[in-house]
Parts: sequence; structure tokens; C-alpha cells
Amino acid sequence: MVDRLVNSEANARRIAMVESCFGTSGQPLNEQGRVLVGEGVLTKMCRKKPKPRQFFLFNDILVYGNIVLNKKKYNKQHLIPLEEVQLSSLEDDGQFRNGWLIKTPTKSFAVYAATATEKSEWMAHINKCVSDLLRKSGKKAAENHAAVWVPDSDTNICMHCKKSQFTLINRRHHCRKCGKVVCGPCSSKKVILQHQSSKPLRVCLSCHDEISSAQTQPNDSSGNLSNMDDLGGSQSDGEKDSSDELDIVMYPNPYGRPAPDAPPSGPIAPPRRTSHAQSQGTEQQAGEKVKEADLIDISGGLFGEETGDGDDDAPPPTLWWDDIGMSTPLFLLLFYCCLSSFSVPVFHLPPTFICILLFLMVFLITFLSSILFDFFSLS
Repeated sequence: MVDRLVNSEANARRIAMVESCFGTSGQPLNEQGRVLVGEGVLTKMCRKKPKPRQFFLFNDILVYGNIVLNKKKYNKQHLIPLEEVQLSSLEDDGQFRNGWLIKTPTKSFAVYAATATEKSEWMAHINKCVSDLLRKSGKKAAENHAAVWVPDSDTNICMHCKKSQFTLINRRHHCRKCGKVVCGPCSSKKVILQHQSSKPLRVCLSCHDEISSAQTQPNDSSGNLSNMDDLGGSQSDGEKDSSDELDIVMYPNPYGRPAPDAPPSGPIAPPRRTSHAQSQGTEQQAGEKVKEADLIDISGGLFGEETGDGDDDAPPPTLWWDDIGMSTPLFLLLFYCCLSSFSVPVFHLPPTFICILLFLMVFLITFLSSILFDFFSLS
């Protein structure tokens, strides 16, 4: 089916329509040999809650984005090379049904379909495209995959120290290696994870110690070490990255127990058709309609309303109180001295009183910004 659609007008028209729906914010999708296999809405498990996302399956990439207007406009486009993708089925767990994991070296996440039939269709077609792509390219499937992030709502305390409770000031952070939700002090280290980013990423103290001990192994003859820094620390240019020796550890999936990774047995079920070939006009027109009928439209279910809010795949921004040591005695001493030098002659008030006022103002601004931050789902 894919080979028959490569140079068809129906395929070119469908790809152009997808590009127009993403507008100027999306990347060009019309490349030589690329075929749009299917599309549909799936519910993606984001950091805060499940959200509907529009997915487009091509023969070489998987594209998804936020829904602004259904079937008309999308934004926050994300492209995933299929040669890096591995699927794992998830067992049903309460309202989370018909789900599976999409695992890649850079990011892994869970998605859910409306019915078991749609789940099997999606997984079958994705696995078919992945196997065909790897067979033609001669490449091997990726072995290291990023951890699935634990949703923010799954825990109210740090999963590392088991003590620190999350508040508006004490924000949640995710370890990029194991996916756990941890507090700031328990994720104060950074390390380079080669398959995820060339920059140091935040990890929990347990993963940092694990990587540190792996680097001291006497049988590590490569000499390439991952760069590890404290938050805000600098990175030496002479050091090299060697996360080839490090395995990405998958934290036990919070959405249920993963089922075997094997694709559904038996032949792939034929996809549902979105248009029907009609015998009218010339044979060329009829043949074109048959090709267009081969393009599938796999629908998906929604847990929530369609929304085009913040990009949940972007790393949460670091706020100013995450990395600045405001409690450092030296910082407080310098701040008090500077305040004392102008508070009395300018405001005619003692510096202690000015400090209290400033503290209350900072607390109020922090409180309001955190509320707005959570309201717009940007954290």
C-alpha cells in the first residue's frame, strides 16, 4: 500500500493539508518517499493530566501536536523518527484503558485510544512502519530509551527523600533518567545523557550516584566520561560524553503493568477507509480515488476537552528560586548592608522594617506567579 501511494496526488494533497493545519509553526513534511499512512486523535499522558493530541503516522516519522481547531488547526508540532520508536502495551487500569507506551531515546510517554480495536490498529500500523523502515535502512532498533515521567498528580511528596512535601514554593521536578518526581534539593545535580541532550540534565541524587559509580569502574576503557555539574555549574570543554556505557533505567510505569512488547499476532487488520473509490470518469481518476481510499483515519478517544494550551513536551522552565541560594549567609549579609546604606536617608525607615516589607512583597509575587504558572499548565 505504501509503495503505491508514494507518488500519488492523493498522498501529496493529504500531506499538504497537514502542513497547512500546522501553519508556519510546523516543519515541512512533504519529502521524497514519504507517505501519510494514517491520522487520528489519541489521549497523551502529560505532566499534569491526560490531554488530547492529534497524531499523524507517516512511513518514516510520527507527528503530533496540540489541537486548536479540530481537523483545521494544530500547533506545538513534534516529530519522532520511527526508527527510534519501540512500543509497549499497557494493561487497563481504571479510566486509563487501551493504552501503550511510545518509547524513544529522547522521550517516552503513554497514549490511550478510545477502543481496543483502535489500539490494536495503531500499534499494528506503527510496528509495521518501524519494521519496514529498519529493514530498508539496515539499521538496528534503538536499545536505550528515556524513562516515562511519573505524572505530577501521582505523588505529593518527593519520591527520593520521602519527606519533602510539594507546595507552591517547593516545586516538583522530574529526574531525566528514572522519571521520578523529586524536590529541588534531591535533584540538585546535572549529568549529560547522550541520547536525550548534549546539555547537562537534572537527575535525582540516586541516579547521580549510580552514574558516578559507573564512571569509576576499572573496566571502562573508553575514557569518555559524562559531565556532571551542580545546578548552575559550568561544564568543562575538555571532558567528553560517554553515556553509551549507561543504560536508561525505566521506572515502573505508573499507568499499569506493561504487557509483552510483541506486536499483535496474526495479519494486520485492514484500516478503515475515509473515502470510497467510485467508478466515474476516466480510469486514471478511478485509480487516483483508490489510492486516496488507502489512506486511513484512525480515530481516538478523549479524556478531556480539546485545548491548545501549553506545550507539555517542553521541559518545565526553571524559576528564579530554584537555583539561587537565597538562604546563604553571605548573600543575606550583603543584601542587608546594601539596604542599610540607603533605607534610612531615602525612606527614613530602619533597614529591618524595609527587609520585612521586601520579604512580604517577594512572597506575594511568588505566590501569585505560582498560581498563574499552574493555571496555564506551564510547570
